[in-house]
Amino acid sequence: MTAQLDLFGHSPAVRETYGIHSAALLEKAKGPGGCTCPLCGQNVKIYRRTITAAMVVALIKMYQAYCRYKWSTEDRDRSLHVEGLLKRCDCSSGTRGDFHKLRYWGLIEKVEEDRPDGSHRNGHYRLTPKGRQFILEQTMVQKYAVIYNDTLYGIEGDYVGVRDALKEKFNFDELMKEEVL
Repeated sequence: MTAQLDLFGHSPAVRETYGIHSAALLEKAKGPGGCTCPLCGQNVKIYRRTITAAMVVALIKMYQAYCRYKWSTEDRDRSLHVEGLLKRCDCSSGTRGDFHKLRYWGLIEKVEEDRPDGSHRNGHYRLTPKGRQFILEQTMVQKYAVIYNDTLYGIEGDYVGVRDALKEKFNFDELMKEEVL
């Protein structure tokens, strides 16, 4: 039987030997600068990521592409190279760099396919049914994703809709009228 590893990858035996208590370390990791793991020296920090206006713009562009191609979010064979789509739409580098975080809220999902060079990073994502519902104002999501080491540990905060997330930076109705390239 494999020992249950904690949030930081330590086994119960290691924690007992070195006096590392995950709960205490987790509390320190939530602080502004995080903390250093006393065992491995790794910087340990918990991030609270918010769903941003730029992420929602990317989600709207994905939705528009699905509409243009008459794709369904139920069709598991359909995916987009989102970086390329966002470049064609003249989206900022900030928008292109953050869209992938939408997966923490279940609004998109990464397509797992290996490239010829063996890398898993292919840039392809799918719009989920929940992502479609969010854009169509049929559902809301909690504002924050709690992240450690690129792993989701929870969603928290008030619920926000698509217009809330766009704030005053973007006009939802105008964005929805734009045609995707």
